[in-house]
Amino acid sequence: MVSNRHKSFLGLAAFFLIIFGFSATCMGKSVFPPFAFIDPLDGKIVKSDTYVGQPTLLVFFANADELTESNIKMVTLIKGKYADYNLNVAAVCVDRDEAGVLRMLLKHQPSFKILIPKAGWRIEAGESIMPLFILMNRDLGIIKKLEGKKEAKKALLEAIDMHLGITR
Repeated sequence: MVSNRHKSFLGLAAFFLIIFGFSATCMGKSVFPPFAFIDPLDGKIVKSDTYVGQPTLLVFFANADELTESNIKMVTLIKGKYADYNLNVAAVCVDRDEAGVLRMLLKHQPSFKILIPKAGWRIEAGESIMPLFILMNRDLGIIKKLEGKKEAKKALLEAIDMHLGITR
């Protein structure tokens, strides 16, 4: 039997492995580890291999309360700006608040998927500053990791432009 203390440690360790500490080597690049999240609208599991073959931006939010109109607008604008370049964009609500995410989806109807962790699997936000942006190439190689909305937006757009070969 695993104690609550051990479960908490394992949850925190899983988050750090997924977001910060884990890196597999694939031709010298840090690769985002395999994942499986749930789309609360249809209950289907969305796996990392769904995103292989196209550049992907995952935006992690700590909880449903961070999915404000302002944050949704920011992610929607990024998705729209790169629509012609097939940049796949999804948000992940780290806190498994399915009801909160569903309320937000009904209220704002974003043009991108908002995913949550699978039942029984909880990941802790730890010391990270949310939102956390992870830009990946077609092989899920991590191109850029940025924390926080204000600091990240300009650097994120520059990284996307550079990766997609866009000159402005």
